[in-house]
Amino acid sequence: MGLWQRLILYGKGGHGGIPQKTIDPIVATSAVIQGIQTIVSRNLSPIDSAVVSIGTIEGGTANNVICEHVHMSGTVRTFSKETREKMPEILSQKVEDIARGYGAIGKVTYRFDLPAVVNEKELYDLACESVRDLYGEEGIVDPIPTTGGEDFSIFTEKKPGFFYWLGSGNPQKGCVNQWHSPNFKADTDCLIVGANVLAQSAVNYMLKYKK
Repeated sequence: MGLWQRLILYGKGGHGGIPQKTIDPIVATSAVIQGIQTIVSRNLSPIDSAVVSIGTIEGGTANNVICEHVHMSGTVRTFSKETREKMPEILSQKVEDIARGYGAIGKVTYRFDLPAVVNEKELYDLACESVRDLYGEEGIVDPIPTTGGEDFSIFTEKKPGFFYWLGSGNPQKGCVNQWHSPNFKADTDCLIVGANVLAQSAVNYMLKYKK
């Protein structure tokens, strides 16, 4: 799922009023940002899923100076293991080729971070049964898959598992369930629901698998 990269474009600095004597890494960077979006649309299958996002850009110190280099950082998100493994090569090739077209040099430092969370089918069924036992069918909500990173994926790489999403929003109490937002506020009553469901899941697991 989550992968992280650092991109550096090296050019040749100089005076902003004499651009012909420079290799402008900022111009090359703008092309790279646009170009790497074609990885999803042209380098991967239409039925595969991936996200390539740039989160930071740092370059330049003055309005009339063309800088020597530009630093960027971003994230790549995938679902399949195969796509995850081939993204470093695709991204590096794309950045290097685009930068070369502008006379610059592009370098990518890539770090694998979190894999995707994979829920075991049998445990998914048990999880639904546990929620149903306590809160009925209306308590089950199948969320749309998300490319948000989750540390729990490290566990499911080693052993079969299931990841619950616990709803914590409650507009009536002014609780806004919005990720990465300063307005986020959880309804703490959800902790009771979560504890109940986990306990029921343990009971159902023991009844089914430990007879």
